[in-house]
Amino acid sequence: MLAEGLHKKPLKDIVAKLVQLKFNCAKQGIAKNNPTLLNMSHAQAFEAVVDELGKQGIMMVLDNHVSNPKWCCADEDGNGFFKDADFNPLEWQWGPAIVAQKFSSKNQVVAMSLRNELRGSRQNEQDWYRYIVKGARMVHKANPDVLVIVSGLNWGTDLSFLRKNLWALQGNYYLRDHTNAEETFGILDINWDHLNPNSNFPTSYILYHPESGKCIGANVKNEVFTSNSRRWWSRRWSQDGDGGPIRLMGSALCLKVVGDGLPPILSSDCLSQQSAWKSVSKSNLHLAAKMN
Repeated sequence: MLAEGLHKKPLKDIVAKLVQLKFNCAKQGIAKNNPTLLNMSHAQAFEAVVDELGKQGIMMVLDNHVSNPKWCCADEDGNGFFKDADFNPLEWQWGPAIVAQKFSSKNQVVAMSLRNELRGSRQNEQDWYRYIVKGARMVHKANPDVLVIVSGLNWGTDLSFLRKNLWALQGNYYLRDHTNAEETFGILDINWDHLNPNSNFPTSYILYHPESGKCIGANVKNEVFTSNSRRWWSRRWSQDGDGGPIRLMGSALCLKVVGDGLPPILSSDCLSQQSAWKSVSKSNLHLAAKMN
């Protein structure tokens, strides 16, 4: 994939404009303005752009966005998620690794983006873990010094599932690169005193049904109902932002609408529009989801 604008301005001038505008990092039709690129292959022209950015002090993030050389994107364009028509995961995992190896000697290349804006009806957490972990390991093996950037689900907006697979408890190490090295992704802070980050933001909610004055619960059969009993108040729910699924804590299930006037059900389908709950009142106490 070629950088845009090479048919309008010389490459050197485009990069100089980035520097002039105080940018320090870039994410990656050729004609008269770049005659030296006309006889190059796509890979050679791409490398020429990387080299010019490095010469003028601009850092580079090498980005993998689509499998086909076309403009992006749509939910069902065949490029959205692993095993889509144009997204072969075995072919994909070698691509970033080969690129990481090729550019490992270029210090201006500071990061590799494995795949941008994962999306579509095929997306799921299991395949995300399976292939993202493989791809990250292969890139890291090819170039241990490059930062690996990963995308969440739903166009890169949802990484909420990561909290179900926490990385580590420890807040620091005796020796890792240097003494008393902090574990940035640990549950505890560097002194092992508090949660990191330390936040009073609620991690769960009680669902209240104003019309009946009761709370929403779920029984062992995963049936949803309203109740006054304190026994069911312990059934907590979580939601990561307006428009996200409402999940039953301690399970992989979420609330899903099934029809107009019908009560919601608990379902493992947490990525569809029927499980996307949005605030519909100024008080933010009324939530709704739509049928597809």
